[in-house]
Parts: sequence; C-alpha cells; structure tokens
Amino acid sequence: MNKTTNLRAIEALENNDYDSSLLLFKQAVEESRNIQSLNNLAFLYISEGIRNQEGFWECGDLPAIELLRECTSLHPSSHFPYSLIGEAYLNLEQWQEAVRALEKAVSFDPSSPIAYYNLAIAFYQLHDVEKAAFYFSKAADKSELAKYAYAKCLIDLNQFNEAGRILDALIHETDDYVGDVEIAELYVEMKQYGQAVVFFEKSWDEYAKEPVWVDRYIYSLLKMGQHHRIETSVQQITDDNLKLIEEIQMDTSEDEHWSLVDREERIRELVAENNHFHQIQHRISVGYTPPMHFQPSVLSDCYWFGCKRHSHPEYSL
Repeated sequence: MNKTTNLRAIEALENNDYDSSLLLFKQAVEESRNIQSLNNLAFLYISEGIRNQEGFWECGDLPAIELLRECTSLHPSSHFPYSLIGEAYLNLEQWQEAVRALEKAVSFDPSSPIAYYNLAIAFYQLHDVEKAAFYFSKAADKSELAKYAYAKCLIDLNQFNEAGRILDALIHETDDYVGDVEIAELYVEMKQYGQAVVFFEKSWDEYAKEPVWVDRYIYSLLKMGQHHRIETSVQQITDDNLKLIEEIQMDTSEDEHWSLVDREERIRELVAENNHFHQIQHRISVGYTPPMHFQPSVLSDCYWFGCKRHSHPEYSL
C-alpha cells in the first residue's frame, strides 16, 4: 500500500529530517488544501518553527494562524485545528482570540485536559479568575501544573481552605512534584510565612539564588522577625557571587561559547545582584512587597492527523 504524502511527511519529521518533512507537508497542501493538510503544516510551523533564508529559526505562529483560519473555515469535526490555533494565539498573547478557539476545541473534545488548561490560561490573562479556576480544575486530575494553577486561582479568590487542600495534595505528589520554591510561593500568597520559609529553605541548596524567589524568602523572614537569618542568607549569597566574580576574572581560557564580552556581562549581572540583595531588606521594611511572578506555560500535545505513534488516524476527507 502506497503511503500518503502526509504519512511520509510525519515519518521524515520523526527521523529528524525537518527539510524533507516541510517539503512534504507543503506538497500535501498543494495536492489538496483540506483540513488535514492545512492543520499538519500549521502544526509543523508551531511545533518546530520556520527556518529563514539565513538558516535561523523563527517563530511560526503567525503563518500557522493563517493556515488554521482557512482550516477552521472548512468546519472540521476534530478539536485539533481549534486547539492548535488557540495555542498559537496564546503564544502571541491574543487572549480573547484564544478563548474563542479553545472553547470550540473543548466542545469537540470535552475530555482534553490540555485544551482546558490552555483555556484557563487565556481567562487568567483576561483577569477572569473564576473562569480560570473552573477550567484549571477540569485539568487538575491529569496535571500537577493545572493543580498548582488551580490553587493559585483559589488563593486569588480568597478560598484559602480549598487552596490549602490542593496544596497539601501537591506536597505529597512524588511522580510530578512541582517544586519547593513553587510550593513556598503559594504559602506566601496565603500569608502563611512560617510554612513558606520551610519550603524556601528546602530549596536553598538546589535552586539558583535569584531575586525572583529569594526576595520572597526574605520578605517571609522579615514578616516573622527573623532579621539575623536574613543577614546570614544575604551574606552567603553575596559572598558566593564575589567568589564567582573572582573565578571569572581569573579564567583566561579561550572558549567561543564563553567570550570576554560574555564574562564581562556576567560580572555586571553578579555585581547588580549583590547590590540588589544588600538593599532588599530595607525596601521591604519600608513597604515594598515582592510580587509572585505567576506565568503558567502554554501546554501542547500531538495534533498530527495520521500520527501512528499516538494512534491518530488520518482525517476522513
């Protein structure tokens, strides 16, 4: 039995032959501009990007959206094109367009946790926390990321008891644990600073000491009146940074991936970090509250029509 152009394109991609795959997916569109060919070429653009004439990779969301608009105008009975265009809109921060597409996706596949999760992201970015919580909850049984985001929404809605229950479940997860700093962040949001400190300190030797979370740790310590622990922690960080600066300055090796310009830039970053940490306790004491940077990542799935690995049949034309 002869393989279709679509199946040959998927096989080429699985063999890491992007160029052949691209040519074959484009050929499939030239043979017939149908739901399958338009969807699959668009998915290639979204998942792999587009290589420009200089050989550099570029985001493929915009050309993918053009293909998917044509695809959805043919009224597909699958959620694939709607899930895909919703993902592309999320990548481009076009939240309302993402909502319309992903609501259509879940109407075709009410069991898709990824579509629900991405729809929740769109509503959260539109500041509709109640709807975001609802859709995160529908994905929470399948994803610890969704469960975490659901807990964050519950906290935003001042539903601390239910958020605490979800947080307890997250803490006891072993296969897909979201991380100690992430758990600590939610405790800070609930003003449970003692618990926050416990989880921040569990992370101390595992996470890079970045202001985005260390500021929140210092904030929690300050709320507990633990000034000595703040001084000790800041001293450790700044001493470690000074040692690293000294090592960089003494490094005379030649490396095309670690040039003199790169080293000078890294030293400037470390000096700026030290200045920041020396000032942060005072800033917090006079009213600054370090924010939680909650930015849930867009999730994807396999949306190839004809993917044998995931038992997706070719679209019935």
